[in-house]
Amino acid sequence: MDASEREALVSRFRAYLEQVPAEPEAAPEAASEPATDAGQGEVPDLFTLLAELAALKNDVRLESRQFKSALDQLSAACETLREQNQELQEGLQRERRRAEAASEGADQGVLQELLDLRDRMAAGHSQAAGYRLGLLARLGRGRRYLARMAEGMEMNLRHLDEILARRGVQAQETVYRPFDPQTMHAVETTEEPSMPDGTVVQEVRRGFLRNGRVLRTAEVIVNKKDSKT
Repeated sequence: MDASEREALVSRFRAYLEQVPAEPEAAPEAASEPATDAGQGEVPDLFTLLAELAALKNDVRLESRQFKSALDQLSAACETLREQNQELQEGLQRERRRAEAASEGADQGVLQELLDLRDRMAAGHSQAAGYRLGLLARLGRGRRYLARMAEGMEMNLRHLDEILARRGVQAQETVYRPFDPQTMHAVETTEEPSMPDGTVVQEVRRGFLRNGRVLRTAEVIVNKKDSKT
């Protein structure tokens, strides 16, 4: 029962109360006849009103249970995302302090750990950005909360990329480029007739360069055409 139906029901009940006779004693003949005077509207049937009020009460109770269940699901999902984001932020702060304290020649291992941290942050951001609420989609606050959570993760990713960039670390561009065994590792091959042989089709794990040298080898899928064709 939607809001307009409820409003109509309340109006009918109000009309019924207003149409009830002030004097309880009335002739039996008059009591058995419905009020059909030209100057008055039809008096709603009390039994019908009570039945509709009972239905309204059941609807309200059902919607209350559904709303509570939706809030519980939203609370659990948001708490999980909050804990993940908190863990990532704490890890980022730890690694940033370690990276800033490390010297140019001794921070290779720290940078590798930062890249692993970046992989986890990117995976968490993708999960938050693609999360499907289902029933909770009707709750606007849930959507806004998840959107803010995804924005916060994206800001952390950008901040981490800035830290890496200040140390000469840049992401390697691989997709749709020729396979380079010096900077890439082919984990799989595929056959894509529309693309040249030896072209990178997909990136499985992003590679990084530091001052032009390989810091982490990219893992890619390479196009390999059938030699018979």
